[in-house]
Parts: sequence; structure tokens; C-alpha cells
Amino acid sequence: MYQHMVPAKILHRTIVILIALYCTSCSVQPFQAKFKSSKNLYNSQFKKQLQQNKHEEKRFHGKNRLLWLFNQCSISQYAHEFSESNHYCQTAEQLAENLSTESVSENIHAYLTNSNAKSYAGETYERQLLHALGMINYAVLHNQSEALVESRKLDIATGTNLRRNISLEESLGRYLSALLYESEGHMDSALIDYRIAFHGYLQNHEKLGLAFPSIIGNDLLRAFSLMDMHNEYESYKSKYFLAEPIYPMDEDHGEVVIIIGAGFAPYRVTEYYADDNELLPLGVYHKRSPLVHRAFASVSNKKDRQIATKVYDASLTIKQLQNSEITRMVESEELGFIANSDFEKYGGEFSDFDPIISEELADVRSWSTLPGAIQLLRLSLPVGKQNIAVKYYSYYGEAVYKQMIQNVLVKQNKRTFVYVKVP
Repeated sequence: MYQHMVPAKILHRTIVILIALYCTSCSVQPFQAKFKSSKNLYNSQFKKQLQQNKHEEKRFHGKNRLLWLFNQCSISQYAHEFSESNHYCQTAEQLAENLSTESVSENIHAYLTNSNAKSYAGETYERQLLHALGMINYAVLHNQSEALVESRKLDIATGTNLRRNISLEESLGRYLSALLYESEGHMDSALIDYRIAFHGYLQNHEKLGLAFPSIIGNDLLRAFSLMDMHNEYESYKSKYFLAEPIYPMDEDHGEVVIIIGAGFAPYRVTEYYADDNELLPLGVYHKRSPLVHRAFASVSNKKDRQIATKVYDASLTIKQLQNSEITRMVESEELGFIANSDFEKYGGEFSDFDPIISEELADVRSWSTLPGAIQLLRLSLPVGKQNIAVKYYSYYGEAVYKQMIQNVLVKQNKRTFVYVKVP
């Protein structure tokens, strides 16, 4: 039936799939599985969730071991168990590397049965985020040298060439790395990572629609200035309409970087769609929008306040991943004509045949305990201990949460990193 499909029909099928998956007005979602979320996570009882996961570790042996390590890595960070988080992140990194050399027999078995028969090796974006989370953990622990080891691992994994696709996850890692390198006085390395982060965020602004974090342009200009690269300074400033750089650290000031992990990443469920006379499973991501959309910070002896900059949005990466997977399945003709409109047309039933529900289950494994978004609050403050007030606001501008971060030690010409998890 599909062997002589013309490109126009392929395009039509792809459009219908995308509408079916992303159109919120579609009233019919056939056979949609329900997501069972953990109350501990949504109640910010992260230590309790860690203990519960340890008791359930046996359920995640073998093919799902990496998922358990992923979850322990992120939840430990939320619980401020940063050393423990590093342990899980690094164990996950090693396992993912081993799984990347896949067994031929396992692949054949997965092909003949279903994708769940295959060991979960993680998506590329998940493996890249391990380095960013590791940098955060070590930075908060004031172990900058180990944080920069994670940066060098990112170098090895991705390379440093600007003329390539730079993922949003790498952009985040490069930005954190640049902030760390500059704080440690390694301006040459900081410049390399600021430049990669700048171009990565430019790419992802165009591809994914992420608002470009303008502060990164300011950081890049400052790096050019400190390295006496005047031609590059003027070129970037005029080409990208960048504002004059600020210098947040000197003999009397340091900079506090508050890293805010908001909400949780999209999760996957199985949804069934029509292919000839069979209902086939498809793993579909469902977005969970973080409650906290924006954050402001201030200190008692300063009248002005700083606004947070969003530097990561998991839903954008995952939407692109879903689109790519659907396009691949349609073009390879793994998936037949999919349309929720078929269900609506026939009142939820097919009139021409009795559909057979496939016994295969979609692979819905993903690192769903990752933060849904990451924001950075950066404050240039006098040397000494500082109390920082942070207010969090929803998408609609309502104040939903506030906290006082006390006794933050600001060091001369250095950066101090703080991590906060919010809904």
C-alpha cells in the first residue's frame, strides 16, 4: 500500500501526526495511558523519594538500570545531596558509555519483539546533561577543579568547532563552564566556551524558539575585552547589537550565581493510533509546565533587583526529538496513516473493520525527573556574607513563592554558586 508513496503524501501524513500529537484542541486521545506521578516529588520531599527509590532499586535492574541512576542523579541534586548526586551521575555516565556499544543479539531481539527488550542507553540530550548537572554539583560544593573536569568531558563528547549543530544541552554546559573558567582566572578557556554558548543559544533561538539570553552576549564581549581582542569585540557588538559589557567581579565584589531548577521535564506515555486495521503504540511526550516562570532577587542594602534568565527549557528539546522521531517513522514507513480525526469521524470506532490492538508496547522510558527549566540569577555583591531575598512568579505574574537565602559568602573576584529547586 505504501511502497509507491509520493513526497506530498508523506508530508500530509507527517502533518496529520503532528496535529494529532500537539493540537490541544483535539478532544479524542485514544487509549491514552495515565501517568502515575510521585507525591514526594511534587511536595518537594526529595530525601524521602531518594529512600523510596533505594528500596525499589531491584525493579530497575538489567535493561532499566540507567533510568534508576538518572533519577537518583537529579533527585539527589534537588535534595542538596550534591556529592551523592555526583556519584549517581558518574555511574550513569559510565553505564551509558558501555551501553553505547550495543549487543547485536539484543538489537535483533528488540527488533523481533519490541523496543523495551533493549537496554535503555539514554538519549543524547540526557547524556549531555549529565555533565551540566555535574558542573552544578561541584560548583555548589566549591570544588571548581572537579567542575572543570566535567567541562573537559563535554569537550571530548562534542568537540569545540563552531560550525556544527550545538544542542541546547551543550549550550547550557558551555555557559556554566565559561562562568567557572572566568571565576578561576582562565580567560582563554572561558572565551572559547562563552563563544560556543553564544552561538549555541543563537541556533536554538532560531530552531526551537528559546528566547535568546542577552546576558551571554554581554559575557562574550567582556571576555573579548579582557583578552584584548578589540576587532572581535567590535565585530560582535555591531553584528549582534550587543550592549556594553559589565564587570561583576573586582577587588571589592564577587558574583553570586543562583541556579534555579523549575518543575519537571516532559514524560512519555503510550498512545495508540491507526495503521491499516491495527492500532499501533507510539511513545508520546507530555509537557509539564513549571509553576515558577520568573524569579527576582534583591539584597537588603541595595534598592535594585535582578531578574533571572532562562537558559534551558526541556520541553523544547523534547518536542524537537519527538518531531524527528515521527518524521523518521513516516519516511521509513514504519508507521502508517495516523490521525485522531479517524476516531472523531467514526465516533471513536472504525466502521470498515474491527481494529486489532497491537500486543507491542511503546518504549516510554525517559529521564522524566530532570528539571523542566533552568534559570540563572546573577548578582554582583560586596565581599562578605550576604542575605539574598528571592521571589518567584507564575506565568501569569502572580507571586507564588519566596525565600531568603542566608549567609552566602561572596569572595573577592570570584563566583559563588547556589542551587535552588522550585515547582
